[in-house]
Amino acid sequence: MARRQSLPVTVLFILFIVVLTYLVQMNQIDMTSFQEVWSKATSDTATQKTTLPSLRFVWDSQPTKSTSKTTQPENDDSSDDSEDDDDDVKNDNQKDKEESKDDDEESKDEEESRDDDQEGSKDDEEESKDESTDSVDDSSGGGDSDDANDGKSLRKPPRSSSTIIPKVAWLASYPNSGTSYTMTTVERSTDLSTATMYGIEIATKDKDTSEVVTPGGPLWEGMSGKRGTTIRPLPTTYVLTKTHCGGRCIKCPATEYVIDVEEFRQACLRTTGYDPPRQRFERQMKVPVAKILHLIRSPFTNIVARFHLEQRHYVREGNNKYERDADGFRQWCKDLDKRYSKTEHLVWQDDPALKELFLQVPCRAEFYKYTQWHNHLFQLRDMLSNPKDDYLVVHYEDYETNLNATIGTIMDFLEQEVVNPLREFRPLPDYADHFSKSDRRRVRQLVQYMSSSETWSMLERYLD
Repeated sequence: MARRQSLPVTVLFILFIVVLTYLVQMNQIDMTSFQEVWSKATSDTATQKTTLPSLRFVWDSQPTKSTSKTTQPENDDSSDDSEDDDDDVKNDNQKDKEESKDDDEESKDEEESRDDDQEGSKDDEEESKDESTDSVDDSSGGGDSDDANDGKSLRKPPRSSSTIIPKVAWLASYPNSGTSYTMTTVERSTDLSTATMYGIEIATKDKDTSEVVTPGGPLWEGMSGKRGTTIRPLPTTYVLTKTHCGGRCIKCPATEYVIDVEEFRQACLRTTGYDPPRQRFERQMKVPVAKILHLIRSPFTNIVARFHLEQRHYVREGNNKYERDADGFRQWCKDLDKRYSKTEHLVWQDDPALKELFLQVPCRAEFYKYTQWHNHLFQLRDMLSNPKDDYLVVHYEDYETNLNATIGTIMDFLEQEVVNPLREFRPLPDYADHFSKSDRRRVRQLVQYMSSSETWSMLERYLD
């Protein structure tokens, strides 16, 4: 009798082992994550300065699918973010992967459209590059190596020779505001790597996402160069880490982009990877953020750059509805304003003054998202333990007017040294013909009404 009872128990135990093994192999249960957490908890390592306790968000040990409100549902981290017409150093580094429609995909899509307006003649030949090359090339963009990928899995770049793990310094930027140029310039001038919160940028067909800076992210870019074979070590001070945070989707209703500062904060901390490359996982970064570099670009050129990104997608799909000019931009704005008007009551809610200003602006949702984004980031500044020294605002346009001083300020902020000469920054178009005088006046009224005092002090220069 006892023998009969033990048989079902044995069978159930065997089935349990089989199922558990299958889930581990399918990456549904991340055993490595359990090991990392246990090792982290039991090790007696030197503790780092926790400079941003309010931003410390420990990720669940089991990978999860994205539930972010900032998901780009139709065309995409983002996202990261994608520099459409501003990053003149990465023209030869493009991505054409468009399968995923998540935050990190938005960021990836942003990267593929870098520098359109400065070197537009190169766009067609770059877009025709082989996908396998694109997916490696665009992630770090720093080096000059022309070594070809041999088609095998690229080895993970080694960590810095130092045992010191760098602290995280966010490069927080609204998409299309100069992220890639900033990261590339830091990489090339210091010969050190940067990092990103978006694993799709550094995953290829035959390579999983690069080694993490710390368990749970951010992800170390490490490999860069024309063929992704230039290896740069991590810095020992602060690693510049790309994040686009949340509330930045393009083709989405107000239910997706009207978010509070807590939702924004969590989106900033969200890190995604691919392991293997096509299987996405998501975690929350568990290490404290030590510094924030807040990158700002003119709202007018920033939003036109986002249009250029979208227009590029339309052309690839064989849709030539929008020309890449002022008329095409204005038509795009009209279509967006009409398409998502049903949910826009969430923007103004019980504020009739905001409603009146909002409805008079072309591409109104784009200017709302832009202003909300900068408001929220300035709120996060107050969570730093030393906001005065650990928060730096950089205006993208300052690269054009005073490149050396601007990069010098960034290097001092990151406690890094320039070891290579800086490359020339090419002037940017101002898209003056994309907005009428009345458009600019109405945009100013809306942005000023929405802005916090800190945000307005930084944006007023663009809206005079």
